[in-house]
Amino acid sequence: MNFFNTDNCFYYYDGIKKDLLLLGSSDAIFINILNNFKSLKTISLILTHLNSDAGNLPSLISYCNAMYGLKPEIVFPSEDLINVLKENGTLEKQYLHSKTHNLIESEVRTFNKSYNYILKIDGQKVYYCIDSVLLTNKVLYKFICRDIKKIYYNVTRFENIPVETVSYLSNHIPRNLRKYVYARGFSSLRTKILAIVSGFSIA
Repeated sequence: MNFFNTDNCFYYYDGIKKDLLLLGSSDAIFINILNNFKSLKTISLILTHLNSDAGNLPSLISYCNAMYGLKPEIVFPSEDLINVLKENGTLEKQYLHSKTHNLIESEVRTFNKSYNYILKIDGQKVYYCIDSVLLTNKVLYKFICRDIKKIYYNVTRFENIPVETVSYLSNHIPRNLRKYVYARGFSSLRTKILAIVSGFSIA
């Protein structure tokens, strides 16, 4: 998985860089990534949430239609996606809506209606966490038992999160496993340094 800002990443899942998976919010930066590819067979975007940046989705869909002649697959577990796109003038014939993807094992819904995902990447299970939310007992158990091999965790400090997220991770992740937790979304240099000193990897 290749991160290009605090919330978004891309991944090739066919081995020859023709099937592209985008993962994150509907940030316009995805178009900059697509500019690097001359030809693609499929483009899939697994959305983690619908908020104000969903307004960028129509331009991303139109770009895929015009530049690649492709209908992008937009993956989001809720039907709300269709209504949001309709409000923004995007026709259903311009894209494919799926509630899941073959790389998704399961989704974990958070308090603010966003979704984190357990994914199957390169034969391993990884947990992709978009928001600074507490890890569920299920995810922690699967990680400590090494069923989930890696965690990508957003450590941005938000006022509505009642914990210091790096400290929270340190209290719940054994020291010998912290190198498999990839911290990202740093709200300050202090947070990044704290993550490194605590033994976490940086996405």
